[in-house]
Amino acid sequence: MRPRDDPLGKRKAFAADLEAALAAITDGLGLADLAASAERVLRFLGATEGGFGRVDNSAGRVQAVFHRAAAVLPGLVEALTEEDMASLAGRLTPLVLRDPYGLIEGVTPALVPLLPPAALAHLDPALPGAVRVIGPIREDVHDWIRRSRLDHTI
Repeated sequence: MRPRDDPLGKRKAFAADLEAALAAITDGLGLADLAASAERVLRFLGATEGGFGRVDNSAGRVQAVFHRAAAVLPGLVEALTEEDMASLAGRLTPLVLRDPYGLIEGVTPALVPLLPPAALAHLDPALPGAVRVIGPIREDVHDWIRRSRLDHTI
């Protein structure tokens, strides 16, 4: 089997590429420009759907890289200026809405306490729009008889 046809090799290589990109963002850029590093980590987290869809992630390697990115974000944000925090806060709500895996949603509770009132002012006006985008809560109705028949079929 040629190396490029090996799915496990592709997955490992892709995970290694993601690790290298995250290290460059957090270690290299983070030392030089915290605001740019935090912005890039947000962009990195915004790419989860494309990242997870690119390779089979049954081993969780790709997912683990994105979880590490989410874990470093609060530390980066904590060291930002209030102006940079306000800029970043304005990007959180749109990212939460586009994040199908909940990584941004999961890190938001750790970020909000770090943000000064001026930065939170960017989040509050965005909430009604976010609720409209999400839409009303759908009634949770299940056809349990049909589901039980399907379970027996499987």
